[in-house]
Amino acid sequence: MNVESRKRALRYQFEKVVDLLGYKFNPDEELVDFLLQQEVYLEQKHGIPFCPCQGLPKDREGRMKLVCPCIPFHREHFDYMI
Repeated sequence: MNVESRKRALRYQFEKVVDLLGYKFNPDEELVDFLLQQEVYLEQKHGIPFCPCQGLPKDREGRMKLVCPCIPFHREHFDYMI
């Protein structure tokens, strides 16, 4: 899958979570596009779309806490959705 296709797929996937949490994407489409692009690059490099907003720890356990969207940051919301 090319970068543009994957960005669209990630945005579609994240929209479902964002809507359920009562949030919305930033209206600055250039910023959103840049962040989605960074997630695609991180996914290509590491196999997982890590959060582009944070540095990746060296340990796997620490990295798994940074899979986007940030589940640890929104833990109570994710637990409510299940």
